[in-house]
Amino acid sequence: MRGRTGISVVGMLSLALVGTGLSSTTGGADERSTYYVIDVAGHPYEPYAELPTEVTTGSPSTYVEVQEAPLPIRCESITALFEPSVLVDGIAFIVSEGRYSNPSKAWAVNPEDSRPIKDEVATFPQGPLAQAECISDRSGIGHGTFGGFVSEAFSVEDATSDSYAQKLPDEAAVVAGTVNKLRGVKIGDLGIEQLQTKIDVKFPVAEEPTVKYEIHFKGVTQGGKFSGGGEDGFYMAGEAKGGKEFVENFNEQFRAGQDENQAFFKTVGQYGLRAMEPRFYIDSNSGRYVFEVSVGDGKFGLAARRNQQIGHGFGMRLAAGRVGGRYDFFG
Repeated sequence: MRGRTGISVVGMLSLALVGTGLSSTTGGADERSTYYVIDVAGHPYEPYAELPTEVTTGSPSTYVEVQEAPLPIRCESITALFEPSVLVDGIAFIVSEGRYSNPSKAWAVNPEDSRPIKDEVATFPQGPLAQAECISDRSGIGHGTFGGFVSEAFSVEDATSDSYAQKLPDEAAVVAGTVNKLRGVKIGDLGIEQLQTKIDVKFPVAEEPTVKYEIHFKGVTQGGKFSGGGEDGFYMAGEAKGGKEFVENFNEQFRAGQDENQAFFKTVGQYGLRAMEPRFYIDSNSGRYVFEVSVGDGKFGLAARRNQQIGHGFGMRLAAGRVGGRYDFFG
């Protein structure tokens, strides 16, 4: 099975497919065969549970993947109004022998098979929408909207997620990115006009990826009055090469405006929301580079369930985006 359910086997591809001659780099002298599997995911609202491996859900949810190995070269785009989690959807798909399909999910592939190259799930005019499209076998986009969630403790006027991934046509590189936004967030008497993250990653063949990111809180009020960062809120943006520089860049900017930033997060921290430092890691199984960003993380857990016990942590992230993958030579 392709897509997210097959990500864990990517690390074995470079051993299993060495010498198969899938394709070569463009415009250079190096004609060695290459492989890539790059994926991007966005969740404006992301509840999660640590069981102990983290299981995330998302509303709305966008996911785009482009892959060169195994053949055929392929694009996959999946957008859902609500994603119960990759694990739950994946198990249901396997148990049903491929007959299960999340009714809120638009699913497109290229080359086309039983699924189309463009798909859409709509609710009512101007209502929640899920759109997925694989423009070619090397390029895909996803767009999802959701809104109108209201409860006593947490409310959102609307949320959007836009993701893309593309193998550049005249360069040995793959680019992928996602923008995730919430408007009209209410947590108790804390109001946030807008939350947004943006992350774009470029994967040159056999080089460390480069990343650009933006994180923005805007229009923070407490009891109806501007508080913390005030109307302008909190904004941070940067560009870096490699994961270590990515995290260091964020930390340096945060320290540079430490007094202002601390005043801002002191306000939102009263409501269980903390600043979420961008995260980077290299997957130990697949060798994939993984970049993550969100504007905030509200976490709670049971004191009796620590040290990676099942069910030891629960929480939610806001405007979460992830880009992961690897583009390299075989051998």
